[in-house]
Amino acid sequence: MDAAALQAFVSGDQAAFEALFREHQREVYAWIVRLVRDPAAAEDLTIETFWRIYRSRARFDPSRSFGAWARRIAVNVAIDHLNRAAADRARFAPLRGCRRGSRRRARAATRTAAPAADRDARRSIVRAFTQSAGDAASDGAPGAGRRAAVSGNRRTARRLHRRGEIARLPGDAAAA
Repeated sequence: MDAAALQAFVSGDQAAFEALFREHQREVYAWIVRLVRDPAAAEDLTIETFWRIYRSRARFDPSRSFGAWARRIAVNVAIDHLNRAAADRARFAPLRGCRRGSRRRARAATRTAAPAADRDARRSIVRAFTQSAGDAASDGAPGAGRRAAVSGNRRTARRLHRRGEIARLPGDAAAA
């Protein structure tokens, strides 16, 4: 890309930004996917990278390489993502030690992992992790099976996750 187009990008020209996006999108995606090793997350992080590039356009020096600048921002976005993922894993590490039926340990772990959740929501999470087949009927309507009760608890956990009150629960692929 020529210096005039880079200068137009710095001054806020939308067409210049779109041209840079089209030219560098695949490269940025490839850098990110190599770091995070998750294609779906890499797509989201690519968009985040270009959002940060656009917001920081005034700091870009048009006499320098746009690719190198974009790569540095992409690497920073990927590192931020990996750090957040590691923090979430550490935050929910106590839940991994809970065996089914161990309500006391599950309650303590849930208080640590989801402090912003209200008491009823934490109870639902604990039930989802500790419920045995015999407890299912007491959870809902007569004749309710274990799957229905656990499904309701997982729905509560997903709702709290969407509101940002808890992070993704381990082993709950549907909450992502």
